[in-house]
Formats: sequence, C-alpha cells, structure tokens
Amino acid sequence: MPWVIAEPGVGGPQSYREKVTTYLCDWPGCVNVAEQTMGCVKELAACAALCKEHAKQAGASLPQ
Repeated sequence: MPWVIAEPGVGGPQSYREKVTTYLCDWPGCVNVAEQTMGCVKELAACAALCKEHAKQAGASLPQ
C-alpha cells in the first residue's frame, strides 16, 4: 500500500512539525486516497486499501 507523508514548512521556535500520513489506493494506476481497507494478511504484514470508487467495484465482484 503506497503512502504519502505531508510535512508542513519550517516554522518559528514555538512551532511544531506534524506528519500527516495518507494511504493511496492499491488499484493499478489509481492515485486517489484510500478510504476502505479490503483485508490484511498478518503473516505478511500486508493490507489492501482502495478508494471509494474501486471499493464499490471490488465489492460488487466478490461472491455473496
């Protein structure tokens, strides 16, 4: 799952730095922000996360 870190610019002596981590959709070629986790494999420490659009498509293709 690719992720992006956004760090604000350097501030004055009383400012603090904050890292905001955002995961990107795992769908090939998609650059949208992931909003739903589709599943994880503990043994591999791997998770799949998709944006809303691709989560709908993946959910529709799963067997009921």
